[in-house]
Amino acid sequence: MVFGAPILAIGTANMPRKATLLGMTLMFILGNILCALAPNHATLMAARVVTALCHGAFFGIGSVVAAGLVAPNKRAQAIAMMFTGLTLANVLGVPLGTALGQYAGWRSTFWAVSVTRSTSVIC
Repeated sequence: MVFGAPILAIGTANMPRKATLLGMTLMFILGNILCALAPNHATLMAARVVTALCHGAFFGIGSVVAAGLVAPNKRAQAIAMMFTGLTLANVLGVPLGTALGQYAGWRSTFWAVSVTRSTSVIC
């Protein structure tokens, strides 16, 4: 995420932002599905790299989009609101994902992430 996300963000700088965000979201979903279906550790790690690239670049580009959607005096608030979602995902999602993985197996967590992200795209 540290190295690849900035490269991916720069590489997609001239693309339409909405399409870029949608594409990264779809790549994130597919990466998590690959994680859930991974037949071995190498495949799992490769799929995790795909999701990390998309995740990091998504938040970089998403911040620019969030700032551009509001009045100049509300930009910081829009970016903060976006990162509130990331914070809540870490504070609530990580423990819930861990509990789900303990209860239903580690693959269930990747399926849950794929389904919840898919529903956000549909809505």
